[in-house]
Order: sequence, then C-alpha cells, then structure tokens
Amino acid sequence: MLSPTHVRMARAALNWTLKELEAKTGVNKNTISRYEAGAAILTDTLQRIERAFKAAGVIFIDEDDDHGPGIRLQKMAEKPEVGHRRDLNEKRPKRRNKSKK
Repeated sequence: MLSPTHVRMARAALNWTLKELEAKTGVNKNTISRYEAGAAILTDTLQRIERAFKAAGVIFIDEDDDHGPGIRLQKMAEKPEVGHRRDLNEKRPKRRNKSKK
C-alpha cells in the first residue's frame, strides 16, 4: 500500500512538484497535498499516483518491524534526448568546403 511517506519521498527523489505530479496523474494537486499530510483518498486515485511513480522508475519498500517505509529508484537505460549534443569524444563527419572561387 502506497503511504503518504512514500508519495513525499518519491516526489522528492524525482524532484517533481505537486503541479508536475498533477499533470502526470490527472489528480488535483490539492488532493495529493492532502494525502501527503495524512488524509484519506480514493483507492483509484492512489493507484493513478502509484502508476506514475512506477513508470518513472520508483520502487516502493514497505514498512516492516525494523524499518520504516522507503523507496528506491531503478537504474534507467540512458537514452540521449532528441536534439541532445553528441558525445564530445565521438568523431564528427568532416564538412566539405562548398565555397566558390
């Protein structure tokens, strides 16, 4: 079960604001804030929040007798973003001089 502590930890780890989580889940930021403060929310709403975090690579660790709740982040395969500069060590194709004399 996703706890309010899990939500606060996951948002902090991903550096997501309430507005960003709202945009990713469709859950109003006030509802998210109230849940983080300990208020109850609908199960369906909580599942939408959990799916967004899991899609971003968050792993939830449940509380046990010795430890509190926690999270981990999956290592994501690095993919260069569209328009991202190529590696500086990569050779660039030679440019042809098209100037006319």
